[in-house]
Amino acid sequence: MMNNHAHFLLQVKNMEDLSKLMQKTNSSYAKYYNFMNRGRVGYVFKDRFLSEPITNHRYFIQCIKYIHLNPVKAHMVEKSEDYKFSSYNHFVKKRNEFQGNSFFTIEDYNEICDNNDCGRNFLDIDKNVNEDIINGISDFVDKYDIHLCDIYHNRKVLSLLVNYLKEKEKIKYIDIRKFFGISEGIMNSLKMKKK
Repeated sequence: MMNNHAHFLLQVKNMEDLSKLMQKTNSSYAKYYNFMNRGRVGYVFKDRFLSEPITNHRYFIQCIKYIHLNPVKAHMVEKSEDYKFSSYNHFVKKRNEFQGNSFFTIEDYNEICDNNDCGRNFLDIDKNVNEDIINGISDFVDKYDIHLCDIYHNRKVLSLLVNYLKEKEKIKYIDIRKFFGISEGIMNSLKMKKK
């Protein structure tokens, strides 16, 4: 929740459900806001909500990061944990309940995605391949003691992971590409040349 807008990361079955939810949310908020500002009437937000589908896991993580850093970038607080109208502290609490110290763990992902249901909805990937990739990522992170967020911010780590999934887990490059939302050109640059 920001000063003049809010960000929501939601999973819905169809756009009609999303439209109904946002209509009810905006209506309820307008009633509350108008009550708190005695005498005010009408809508609070003039524009219709904007929505964008999340089509891969990389974008999913980036959305979470963007939402949590938004108050910091707007200079409302110095650190994400200082902003009380955010889910950031919920994520930190969940992180601390699991082993490891990365910002966003495989366990966090699984809990948020209700045992991987959203992973199957986000991507057109066979369920078993999806699970194999997630298990491979978990093994890779444990084996090399890498923070999960490093995969998305360090190209060398991503390259190591891609090749680990291909060689050790026997996952096809095309499935890895779909999972991470990587273009064919970027995937080619991530492949390690065999000597």
